[in-house]
Amino acid sequence: NADVVVNFDVDAKGNVASVRHRLGGWERNGQRVEDSRAQRVLAYAEDTAKRIKTQKPAANSEAVIRKLFTSLAEGKPDYDSFTPQMADLTRQQLSNLQPFVASLGSMKALRFKKVNEGGGDEFEADFEKGALNVMMSLDEDGRIAGAWFGPR
Repeated sequence: NADVVVNFDVDAKGNVASVRHRLGGWERNGQRVEDSRAQRVLAYAEDTAKRIKTQKPAANSEAVIRKLFTSLAEGKPDYDSFTPQMADLTRQQLSNLQPFVASLGSMKALRFKKVNEGGGDEFEADFEKGALNVMMSLDEDGRIAGAWFGPR
């Protein structure tokens, strides 16, 4: 059971200056942003808590995973589909990721397993020449905020 905890810090005038948001074992800190962004983040946190409880993957996580593996195999990831931190990490690791993912061949099947306590969607992926466990986390804007895969 994942609890969502949101703490607000106020300045001397009583205005909200920053926020700490915790969902399961995942914590995020942020400075004050415009109201529309704050509403998106809060809606995302509520949706993620609901997905954890109901064990339903994010609506587009399967499509994002398929696109990720295809683009990694080609050596041409869509960096705009990543958070800036994940884009940087992918750029740094692409020379290792590309030959590994390409060696698996095309993806044949992708099966949802669960939503983990941090809100990441976990899948089993079957390829022509291998099988992986895959975890994908998307941010409130639908960008890849975390990805992990390993042998199964």
